[in-house]
Amino acid sequence: MKQQNDAVGSLAISQLLVKIFLGVLVGVDVAAYWLVEWFLSWTRYRLTGDLPWQALFLLTIYAASIPAYFALYRLYRLLANLDEGQVFVEQNVTCLAVLSRCCWAVAAICLASALYYLPYLMVMVAAAFMALILRIVQNVFRQACEMKDELDLTV
Repeated sequence: MKQQNDAVGSLAISQLLVKIFLGVLVGVDVAAYWLVEWFLSWTRYRLTGDLPWQALFLLTIYAASIPAYFALYRLYRLLANLDEGQVFVEQNVTCLAVLSRCCWAVAAICLASALYYLPYLMVMVAAAFMALILRIVQNVFRQACEMKDELDLTV
């Protein structure tokens, strides 16, 4: 009984955190212009002229926001399925696949952005590593779904 209560509490906290991250993402998108201005004000890019650098940073932020919104939605759906007791179902495999693709998309955006700002390579590596982990978990869930389906047929 205690484990079940802990799981329910953990799911609720996870759903709350997804909502908080969504709020942060919306805030970053709304304030991106000012955030980039602030960032450029204390970097070496300020010396070379703002407009091209500002446009590149804004392009990266908004391009990466698109897969981030999809990822947050799929994370929330995955958590909702788990909350309903639907663990090894095809919907969760799909959610994990979309999450993995979102991470790959962010990795690609960051790789391209590293052409003008090298630290994006670190974000690219982190996003690609997360995509790999999600892909492995997706494969585990897929096999578990197949096993569950076989067990359901034998009963």
